[in-house]
Amino acid sequence: MTRQRTACLAVVGATVFAGLTFAAPAAAQDLAPEPEGYVAAIEAVVPGAVGAADAPAARMDGFVDSPVYSEPEVDLPTSVDVAATLTSPERTVQIALPFSERASDAVVTEGGVTTFDNNNESATVPVVHEDGSLQIFTVIDGPEAPTRYDYEITATEGSALTLVDSGGVVITDAAGNFEGAVTPPWAKDASGASLPTHYEVSGMTITQVVEHSTAADYPVVADPWLGIQLFGPITRGSWRNDYTYNGAVTAAGSVVLSGGGGVGGYLAGGAVFRANGWDEWKARWPAVTNKATLKQQFDCHVAAGSAGLFFTGPYNLERAQSNRSDWAAGVVSHRCNWDK
Repeated sequence: MTRQRTACLAVVGATVFAGLTFAAPAAAQDLAPEPEGYVAAIEAVVPGAVGAADAPAARMDGFVDSPVYSEPEVDLPTSVDVAATLTSPERTVQIALPFSERASDAVVTEGGVTTFDNNNESATVPVVHEDGSLQIFTVIDGPEAPTRYDYEITATEGSALTLVDSGGVVITDAAGNFEGAVTPPWAKDASGASLPTHYEVSGMTITQVVEHSTAADYPVVADPWLGIQLFGPITRGSWRNDYTYNGAVTAAGSVVLSGGGGVGGYLAGGAVFRANGWDEWKARWPAVTNKATLKQQFDCHVAAGSAGLFFTGPYNLERAQSNRSDWAAGVVSHRCNWDK
């Protein structure tokens, strides 16, 4: 088993699950069923998806990480019958890889990418991202490959999977608290064309169905992308001789914040953020609770995101700002920065 300690990558916006840019290659190419070919297939339709996993997270000058918080870790198995494990200070979630009964053990490319040949014209390529999330690419090599790919989730006792309207899946514990989320599915053939795909949920198993018989060119690439944090790195800086606390929503957080879409969904997602999301900020920087304005700014950003006002972008909480219990008034003009 390979342990990867990840330094979180700040990701912004409720459509971040589409933040990786898809590209249509100039010409489709046949790829040999080998690890380097699997990686090339992924990079052809999602440029930078694999290389970005190893890039260090950027930090602004003068911004520091929390000294009391350990960033998420991902344990990747070398045997497909062992689940991958995502661990943060708040929670641990495991996800089993598909076709454990027939897939070969891991082969690691020269670039350090772990690949599993499923021995059925498909391969599994798990990629760890800087925010501690895990994107499990499926590379489908030909028309005889399966159309269904099962991922069994293990979390706390009483956990549940909910398929939301956006197509993603939210994981909650027995009390309804956030434990993780899987972003909406996608699938692309080698020409860059989108293929029909969707998730099905049964108990604690997520199945991605990829209708690749319509593919113009193989290989086809698809994925579930699992994250267990609502926020990426939360750093501390300064403004007006006082502290600022700065963070951004992860891909998994975007699924939760939207609540699957619709007014009711956004309200529910906002409630999760105000509770479990704020818990993540407090775990990283306990001092974020020592002035009311910091929580007021946080709630303002959550409300703006829930309302689709994504101009607030990153959450920048500034201790030098005055307390303002009526922050909802004029939010479109002050944009959660009422003293600027």
